[in-house]
Amino acid sequence: MNALDHSSGKMYWIMTAAITVIIAVSFISSPPVSDATSSSSTVPGGLMVPLYSYPGATWRNLILAKQSNPTVPVVAVINPNNGPGGSKDPNFVKGIKNLQAAGITVLGYVDTNYARVSENSVKSQVSRYKTWYGVNGIFFDCMWNQKGDEIYYSTVSNYAHSLGLKMTVGNPGTSIAASYIGTVNILVIYESSGYPSVSYLAHTTSGHSKSNFAFIAYSVGKPSSTYVTSTLKYVSWMYITNAGGSNPYNSLPSYLSTLMHELTLG
Repeated sequence: MNALDHSSGKMYWIMTAAITVIIAVSFISSPPVSDATSSSSTVPGGLMVPLYSYPGATWRNLILAKQSNPTVPVVAVINPNNGPGGSKDPNFVKGIKNLQAAGITVLGYVDTNYARVSENSVKSQVSRYKTWYGVNGIFFDCMWNQKGDEIYYSTVSNYAHSLGLKMTVGNPGTSIAASYIGTVNILVIYESSGYPSVSYLAHTTSGHSKSNFAFIAYSVGKPSSTYVTSTLKYVSWMYITNAGGSNPYNSLPSYLSTLMHELTLG
């Protein structure tokens, strides 16, 4: 599951070969450039939260958790209406400012529908997020994971960076061709119910720097410290929650404080 469908209660979670190779190499060699990514070097891992709820108690609770664990980098992905929507919502404006004031990096959700959404449409949504909400980056959901659309994702990611948005995340929600590494700052290589196995993460990251990767697991119990430590060998970002159902992202895990503490120790 890569997106959540709002209407059902889920939020919707050629160029020459030489030029293609040059582009791919240039992105792979470029390190992530977000404040949250930079700060993650001070602790083993960071928390990446799909905050798919309307500004309110859940947002306030995330702020409190961040304030209680100030050294843990936190990224929150906000989603007004399967994207920025058709008009600016003042409650999101205020809520985002509150998140940022607490030191949380805020990303705007954009559904790419496996590279079937036109680049112009994606760029338009990115621009609205920047203009209306002043987000710190973009979360490109439903990312295609087979070879062939690397330039699509590097193009929209570069556009976000050109607007001053520092972090871009692509979410195939599964393993992805290595040629996509560097097209965005971070790749979500697992999003599903249940835990990804450590062996899966090791195989999927294939020896690349863990700064490129994240995973999301829902409908799971509190992780052991051994599991968190083991996974942080392969990813820099994670989200784990016991919430499930049609939208596991409209609440926070009951063990959030424990998870954040484990991230400082991994």
